Amino acid sequence: MFAGLLAGCAYIAAPVFTLRLGGHLQLLIGMMFLPYAAASLLRLSSMSRPISWKWLILSGTFLAAIIISQWYFLFVATLPLLGLGLFAASEVNWRERLIRLLGVIGVTFILIAPFALLTWHARRIMLPDGGTFTVADSEQLGFSLDYLFSPNPLHPLWRNQTFTTFPIGGEQDVVSLGYAATIAAIIGLLTTPWRQTRPFIVMGLISVVLGMGLTLRWRGERVLIPAPAWVNAIISPLIVGLPLPAGQIPIVLPGMLFYHWLPFYSSLRVWARFDMPLMIVVAALAGYGAAWLLGKGRWGAIIATMLGILIIFEGLIIPYSDFTAVAINDRLVDEWLAAQPEGTAIIEYPRPWIDKLAMYSQSRHGQSIVNGYMSFQPSYLTAVDAQLGSWPTPTAIPILREWGVDYVLVSGIPDNDDFATQIWPSILAMDELCLLKSFPDAFAFSGFEETHVFAIIGEDEPCPPGSE
Repeated sequence: MFAGLLAGCAYIAAPVFTLRLGGHLQLLIGMMFLPYAAASLLRLSSMSRPISWKWLILSGTFLAAIIISQWYFLFVATLPLLGLGLFAASEVNWRERLIRLLGVIGVTFILIAPFALLTWHARRIMLPDGGTFTVADSEQLGFSLDYLFSPNPLHPLWRNQTFTTFPIGGEQDVVSLGYAATIAAIIGLLTTPWRQTRPFIVMGLISVVLGMGLTLRWRGERVLIPAPAWVNAIISPLIVGLPLPAGQIPIVLPGMLFYHWLPFYSSLRVWARFDMPLMIVVAALAGYGAAWLLGKGRWGAIIATMLGILIIFEGLIIPYSDFTAVAINDRLVDEWLAAQPEGTAIIEYPRPWIDKLAMYSQSRHGQSIVNGYMSFQPSYLTAVDAQLGSWPTPTAIPILREWGVDYVLVSGIPDNDDFATQIWPSILAMDELCLLKSFPDAFAFSGFEETHVFAIIGEDEPCPPGSE
């Protein structure tokens, strides 16, 4: 029981999960089912004939629950778990193992089919031109191997110091396995029979190789090597669109082949999320290590206990610095927006006009956001990128009016020469806009200090009462 508790702590305390308290909570729902899927699949694969329908249905059900929580798990969970099931210790032959795994996939497919159809329908309507990321979009979002052995970057005692050695450029860099958990896992790996550890080793290797993404990174940066022209000619079709120095190429990983050849795999963006099933491997091996230590008498129990305490200590994240950039930006304009009629629609400038912070700020005022963040830019937004992608531009007003947008929010920098002498006068000169309210605060980044609310009005229509 203690060994299982230690393994569970190693799993839930991993930074790849605690990071999710700041957003993407659906990933935490998926990680909740991941251990159950692994355990059921191990039980199914290791049993002799006849096949156990109970464990087959449970394996498929848990895998379906993972995938439904977030579709990334269609690959992030399924591929490592298939490796686990295929290499589990069993007396049955490979053909029988494959049949069982196909049965699990069949159950999973039946359960996720209604949700997949809805997703396909939405994708077809919103993204008729595709819905995949280019190599340049996602190539840098695999984890760097050395970052697996970085200190917990969320820990309150050393989070600031960690950033200087292991700079964090995004979630792909928050993949620390934990030192105490790694030590316990190494002990488990060295002391547990090969038949027990083999499926986890395979699962871990799949997770690591695919988690590194499309090209090799080290110290958080892309690794480049000089290459002759003939090598470059072979690699170029795989890395089309990737800006590279002349005469140098990246080290291409197996994930690049999956990107080009495995259907829908190019719709993933953050390959580092394969760190999630990797944590199952580390946690299970750590549990094996703790079990071995507990069987070695008093000193073994003391060492196992100390490792358990260190795992919990390493996983600390409280006090959390901030969950999202919106969480520490309580603007006065949000209170004003919240008091407006339900269904009020807004667009915010001058941040990138397709912006996740605009969407997250919706949690503070509850109104509709035109330019919220999304994984893929829908075709209808792409079609008006030239008109709405920069501000101010008079050609944007007819589009915003057609979409039913009520207010344009503009974050300002009064001491900035460009804003004061060019941007602000250009906005005021637009007859279809009326300055409604100004607030003495803004999002605390990029130097913004004030927020202005403009109402969109019709031709020859006066400004609403109460305008500034």
